[in-house]
Amino acid sequence: MSPSTALIVPMDVAALCATTADNANRVTMTPPMADFSQLPQIPQLNETINLTPYLATTAMGATEPGPIPAGVHLHWALPAGLTVGKPNADGTMEFPLVPNRWLVSRFAIQNGTVTPDFVVIESDRLSPPPATLNGSMAPVTVPLPLPPNVTTPKYINYAYLGSMTPLKHWKETTSDRFKPLTAVGFGEQTFASFYPNCSSVFGFFDPAANLSSGQTLLYHVAGWYDGTDAVDPLAHAPSTLPYGWTCSDGPVDVTVLSGFIGGIVWDPEASNLSMTANELTAAIGSSTAEALSTLLANLAGGAPQTVAATKRCSMPCNCRCLGRPAKSSRPPEWSFTPPGSMPCRAAAAGYCNRWTAARRRPSRPGLPIW
Repeated sequence: MSPSTALIVPMDVAALCATTADNANRVTMTPPMADFSQLPQIPQLNETINLTPYLATTAMGATEPGPIPAGVHLHWALPAGLTVGKPNADGTMEFPLVPNRWLVSRFAIQNGTVTPDFVVIESDRLSPPPATLNGSMAPVTVPLPLPPNVTTPKYINYAYLGSMTPLKHWKETTSDRFKPLTAVGFGEQTFASFYPNCSSVFGFFDPAANLSSGQTLLYHVAGWYDGTDAVDPLAHAPSTLPYGWTCSDGPVDVTVLSGFIGGIVWDPEASNLSMTANELTAAIGSSTAEALSTLLANLAGGAPQTVAATKRCSMPCNCRCLGRPAKSSRPPEWSFTPPGSMPCRAAAAGYCNRWTAARRRPSRPGLPIW
């Protein structure tokens, strides 16, 4: 058997540091988009939990935002090729399998001393409730189908997804698995891209319990297919690589996803997050292009070199003088006062095509304004 040759596919890794000071400032985290533990359950005969309707709305958005756990939160982005589905002949979408094993390596550096730590994440492992997974993070739940030939109404129809084990204690074991594991998880298109959805699947929570203030942290994440429950797309060394991947060093038969983030200085007393809303800036135009070009010119602030660059990229959008907004069969709810019929051009103060918008009163009580 010839030795394997791996194709290393880069991926982005993001980190968020939260501290007890952030919790004192009432910084909260949005919960997962679905919590299937909120559905009605029958753990024992003659016992029912969650006497609520068995509807999707019961599980979706059922949990309120809560305090963000103190520590370092990692989230990695799957390569684009693994997030695009292909339509089948029957109208369904099929998404590529994604790696189900991840090695997270943490290197804590201080005064020339490097302290390593390693954790293995099994993204597809199912754990029955009750269980406490991934530190104090809200566990990721997935629905389970009712087993066939059930003769008694006794079942739990959800499980926790993902597990993490220190490398020194980890070994492959027989366990219930979530199959197929893809970027959309249980069918939610934002599953892999939204950290609370996948914090134990495509993310890692480091409670930082054994870290010292002032240590600089570097995290490296490597993912691979276990070959049993998730088959590597390069397992048979295809002559043409999938997903637009390229390699000039000959045939490859193993996929390894790799990403890292460093330069994180851990300070448990710092306040890193804020609930203060960012200032909102908006522009109104008779088309998206006109509104965008006006906004960009306004944001230029009159800097000559910036305005010149804005003029070059925005003039194609503003190739005509602004007229009135397009007519609609619906009574207008906004009145627009045009600046005049001046030609579109850039100036140090911004664009000349600025409109004044004011909302009109409804013509009769109760008339919707949108």
